[in-house]
Amino acid sequence: MGPFVRERPDGGLPHTSTPQDAIVAAQCLGRSDLSATTGDIAFEAPRRMRRARSHLVIASRIMKRTPINAADAPQPAGYAQAIEVSGATRTLYVSGQIPAAIDGSVPEAFEDQARLAWHNVLAQLRAADMTLDNLVKVTIFLADRKYIADYRRVRQEVLQGRVIGLTTIITGIFDERWLLEIEAIAAA
Repeated sequence: MGPFVRERPDGGLPHTSTPQDAIVAAQCLGRSDLSATTGDIAFEAPRRMRRARSHLVIASRIMKRTPINAADAPQPAGYAQAIEVSGATRTLYVSGQIPAAIDGSVPEAFEDQARLAWHNVLAQLRAADMTLDNLVKVTIFLADRKYIADYRRVRQEVLQGRVIGLTTIITGIFDERWLLEIEAIAAA
């Protein structure tokens, strides 16, 4: 639904496939006959429609992440070739998180930098009321391919078996002290 939502001639809201879409339609039309409850979204139908059907529809949307690994493509080790997300209502795009502490200090050892960069990713997720379970895709920028095994070890330690979409790029990084940067996409 978008800004071109119109009431039906009988004054009711357009037919929608989900209660969430009905709420969006109601909001676009400036209707206030809806309410929200913790974990569920409740939509109260307009008065004219109450006679014809139940006045309350409740839906609980649960985000589901499904790893996709096509049988006719190379099989990944420790990540998914694709992630299908359904039931999500929010998407978070996390900019590249660098291995710097709040005070700007950068550890020298690669594994310490990797843990700190992941700490910074987790901080962004928490700020959006999300967790590692919401991660869908991560892009890692490494300063040198010699860090791949060390990075993989830290990533596995942090993700604890979670399967996500993953891309690793070997490249020069903005600050020469940084040995990696982690970018992420999460959904809830």
